[in-house]
Amino acid sequence: MFNSRKKEEARLLESFGKLKDESFYFDKIDRYFRKNIPSGTLQTIDDKTWNDLDMDEIFMFLDRTQSQIGQQYLYHTLRSIPNSGQLADQREKLIQQLQQHPNLKKNLLYHLSRLYGHDTYFINMLFQHNHMTRPGWFWLVPVLSFLSVASIVGVFFMPPFLLLIVLLLAVNLGIHYWNKKNLYHYSGAIIQFIKLKQVVKEILKNPELKTDNERLRSSVQQVDHISKKFWLFKLESKVQSDAGQVAEFILELIKGFFLLEPLLLFSAIHDIDSKRDAVECLYQFIGELDVALSVLAIRENSENYCLPQFDEGKRINAKEMYHPLVVNCVTNHIDTSGLSILLTGSNMSGKTTFIRTLASIAFWPKPSTCALPKVSLYNGPEYSLPFAYPMIL
Repeated sequence: MFNSRKKEEARLLESFGKLKDESFYFDKIDRYFRKNIPSGTLQTIDDKTWNDLDMDEIFMFLDRTQSQIGQQYLYHTLRSIPNSGQLADQREKLIQQLQQHPNLKKNLLYHLSRLYGHDTYFINMLFQHNHMTRPGWFWLVPVLSFLSVASIVGVFFMPPFLLLIVLLLAVNLGIHYWNKKNLYHYSGAIIQFIKLKQVVKEILKNPELKTDNERLRSSVQQVDHISKKFWLFKLESKVQSDAGQVAEFILELIKGFFLLEPLLLFSAIHDIDSKRDAVECLYQFIGELDVALSVLAIRENSENYCLPQFDEGKRINAKEMYHPLVVNCVTNHIDTSGLSILLTGSNMSGKTTFIRTLASIAFWPKPSTCALPKVSLYNGPEYSLPFAYPMIL
């Protein structure tokens, strides 16, 4: 086990910061952003602006995250403008901490990689979506489950109870397979949620990440309490990975006869619904760590980057700026000094690329103290220079 982890950590360090050679499922990557409107957000980047700037392609370049949670959170970060610089300052402090503690970086890479998987995209549904409710007849389920237990006990004293067992088996299996659609809808997300809780607890063991964040500590305790009821999901996942078809069949028969799946599933949904804030807190904690690692990866693999400086003047002063997707590009300077800019040139001379470069690398973490000018794209409406990603300028 120890050697296996050492090999995995070595592999992760070797690949750290490299471009991803995989498919990007933006219909799943944007799930958290589409449903999330945090109170601390000044505004979000609309689809037209995002597409005008080819930000999907830039996102694929920037994305060096280790988990699907980090990937979703990075997308949300790029499209959300905070109403203060506090979050950006905290993120920069975390990045510096990771840079100064290589063992912490290695540890985070290992644990975050455990949250890599397609089902991880759906953890956000547990705290962002409306959950299904019990049907009106669901009161029958605990009654039938109790009768199933009673019939098993009764058959040892009165053999005719065997007929009741046969009848209950037919009825209960019908309800069991009716519930399968509900189970498939939630099971992947719940299994990944269990793993999320475990990963957070392991990460918090790092002394460098000791926190006085009361909300995070409380969230871990709340989630730890409700996840104890998810033993069936853990068992099923283990049986599917470690056992054969016979064991799976026996487990399926037991679950069906005693109606364990509908009972535990609806109980789990109720518990998760009552702890939405706690689940989201853990999700955001992992997202922030993964985004910080992604920024660090870009910095360590970029020849040129800088941290922007802000003042209260309405101007942009950028030297040797370049578009991150243009290979061997010619760098450019701009200094508005409070003036408007009229950009002219012949067709195909790079005007649009220049505007996209300026807009896509602009960093706006302190809008209350830094009023940036407006840029008009394609003779359309005015867009603010938006993106809160402190690495390339």
